[in-house]
Amino acid sequence: MLFRKLTVLVWALTFSIQATAAIATDFYAGLDAFERGEYAVAHRVWLELAKDGDAEAQFRLARLYVEGKGVEPEDAAAVKWYRHAAVQGHARAQASLGFMLHAGRGVEYDVAEAIEWYRKAANRGRASAQFNLGKIHLDGEGVATDAGEAARWFRLAASQGYPAALTSLGRLYEEGHGVERDPVRAFKLQKKAAKHRHPEAEFQLARMFAAGIGAERDVKKALRYYQRASNQGHAGARAALALLYSTPTTAVEPPTDIIIAAPPAVASLQQGAGLTPPQQFERGRALLLGDGVPRDLPRAEDWLRRAAQGGHGEAAYRLALLLYRGHGATGKAYARAYVWFARAAERGIGDAAVWRDRVYGKLNERERAEAQRLLDP
Repeated sequence: MLFRKLTVLVWALTFSIQATAAIATDFYAGLDAFERGEYAVAHRVWLELAKDGDAEAQFRLARLYVEGKGVEPEDAAAVKWYRHAAVQGHARAQASLGFMLHAGRGVEYDVAEAIEWYRKAANRGRASAQFNLGKIHLDGEGVATDAGEAARWFRLAASQGYPAALTSLGRLYEEGHGVERDPVRAFKLQKKAAKHRHPEAEFQLARMFAAGIGAERDVKKALRYYQRASNQGHAGARAALALLYSTPTTAVEPPTDIIIAAPPAVASLQQGAGLTPPQQFERGRALLLGDGVPRDLPRAEDWLRRAAQGGHGEAAYRLALLLYRGHGATGKAYARAYVWFARAAERGIGDAAVWRDRVYGKLNERERAEAQRLLDP
C-alpha cells in the first residue's frame, strides 16, 4: 500500500513538472513568434495560456491589444487582460492598468483606482508607477498637492535611472519645491537624464547652460542641447533656438553638425496637418499624461480642444476636466468646462453628465449666460 501511494505521488509530481515545462515552452514559442514579427501566432499562443491563468501571458496579450499587433487595437480587451494579470501581483500589469485608468483608455477615467494600482506596482519597484505617483502628487490630481511626496516618488524612480523622474526631480531641486533648493544637484540630474536623449531633460539642460544655472554659462552647449530637444519635436526648444539665433548678443554661429530646421514629419505633426480628431486626441492625451513625450498641459489643452471641436467625445471630457481644474493655459474656466462636459455627456462619455450638473451648480448668473451662449449654435 505504501509503495502504491509513493508511486502515485511520484507520478503526480512528474506530471506537474512536465505540465509546467510545457507551459513555459508554449510561452517562449509565443515570444519567439513575436520577435519574428509573427504577431498573430504569438496572440494565439498567449491567448490559450492567458485563459489558463498565466499572468505573464495575460500581460503580453494585453500589450498586443494596446499596440494592435496580430489583432485590431482594442483598449477594452487590453484592460481586461491587464487586470487579470494585475490581481495576480504582476507588477508591470499593475502599472499598465493604472495607466489605462489614469488615461481613461478602454475604461472610464478613474484616478482613485489608478493610484491604487500605481501604488501596488511602485511598491514592487516599477519606476514608471513611481514616476506617475510623483506627478499625481505634484499636480494634486485626486489627492492633495504635496511636492514633498512627489519628490519622494520621483527620487525612487530616479534611483533606477528613469529619465522622466530624473528631470522632474531636477526641476524640484532647481525651484526648491518640496526639497531644499540645490541648483548644482538640479543640473546634475538634468544632465543624467539628457544622456538618455530625453527631450525635456535636454531642453532643461540647455536652459540651465544658457542662464548659467548650476554650471558655468555656455551658450554653445545650450544651443546644442536645444537642437537635440528640437529634433525630437520639443516646441519650447524650437522657440528658444529661434530666439537665440535671432539675438545679436549671443554672437554664436549655428554648430555645423546639427540641422536647424525641424524634421518635416515633426513640423507637420505640430501644425496638425492631416490629423483626424482621434489622432488629435491621442496627441493631447500623450501631452496630458507625459506618455512618450514631455508633459505639457497648455499644449494638451490645445490638442484636446481641436479634437473636441471635431466631435471627439473623450477629448471633450478630458478638456472639460482640464478647464475645471485650471491645469491648462487658460486657468480655471468653469463656464467652458461646463460646455465641454455637456458635449461629452451628449455622446454618453463616462460620468460627464454628473460632472456637467456638478459644475453648473458652481456657475454664477454671468457664467451661466456665457455657457448658454457657447452651447447655442
